[in-house]
Amino acid sequence: MSDGNGKGQEQRRHRRNNYLGTVHYCLNPHSDGGVLIGSGIDVSESGMSMFSSYPLKKGQGIVIRNRIPVPYQKATVMWVKELRENWYQVGLQFTD
Repeated sequence: MSDGNGKGQEQRRHRRNNYLGTVHYCLNPHSDGGVLIGSGIDVSESGMSMFSSYPLKKGQGIVIRNRIPVPYQKATVMWVKELRENWYQVGLQFTD
């Protein structure tokens, strides 16, 4: 599988399942304001990918505010691929 940037292979620890749902997330874990919205693509026990109109950066932490089909709320951006202007695919790894 690609790492999202077309450079090499990625070894995933867990199988990804389709997740076509809305993802409400924020950049500041101590704020209820500034909630951004993404569109889920797939999810596993260790991470997920989504589409976002916000230009997230590799290494950036986010907090997921709504329920998704795993028990995590925090994630780190592992990769970002710009698909077109103001539209990105983002790979996330869940953190504790």
